[in-house]
Amino acid sequence: MNYHKKIITLTAVTATVLALATAAQAQGQRGNWRPGPEKVAPRLVERFDGDGSGELSADELADALSAMQERRQGGECRFDRKMRQGKGPQGESGAGGPRLSPEERVDRWLERFDEDGDDRLDAEELLAAMEGMRPRPKQGPAR
Repeated sequence: MNYHKKIITLTAVTATVLALATAAQAQGQRGNWRPGPEKVAPRLVERFDGDGSGELSADELADALSAMQERRQGGECRFDRKMRQGKGPQGESGAGGPRLSPEERVDRWLERFDEDGDDRLDAEELLAAMEGMRPRPKQGPAR
């Protein structure tokens, strides 16, 4: 009988350890996962489109960009960094300059990504903007 109890206890402990390890691994994967721009752009338009037009006006875009930046806990967004490094629209420079104000950021996003010139970004234009700011995977040397 003593042997039988040991087997049951060992099996229970093994199952518990495996369950905890699996849960910890799943939690770690979920903690690092973030939805891509193709999912975020339509959600931002839906959330911040106050007038129901299906597009973000300058004020709505400012709210969306502020929310994205706050979510990064005050970090500088990639568009700001690229603009300061002189990698923005033609003629822009200012490497090492100050962070863009919310108004400047909105103006530059509209200037660069508003394809139809209506001073609003729809989900497709916002997606293009977000994909344009996404870091590119590093490629190894060509073979």
